[in-house]
Amino acid sequence: MPLDDLVRGDRRRELEKAIDALVRRRVLMRQTELLPPRAKEKRERTVQLIAEPGREVLSSLRAPRQRAVLQYLMRAG
Repeated sequence: MPLDDLVRGDRRRELEKAIDALVRRRVLMRQTELLPPRAKEKRERTVQLIAEPGREVLSSLRAPRQRAVLQYLMRAG
């Protein structure tokens, strides 16, 4: 059981002394465990141009941002 779950509040000092005594008597064993990281993994969202769109595809796009993204990806290669 994690010590933080057991030892809380004003009686922390008293409980730690009691735990230390039980450890010395070899009734309890104290150990340290490495917990997994709490931060979320970092992910990067990417896009990749699958095929060069033809002129008809570019001219049929009404959204200027979509057209701009496609043109940027075509230039970037």
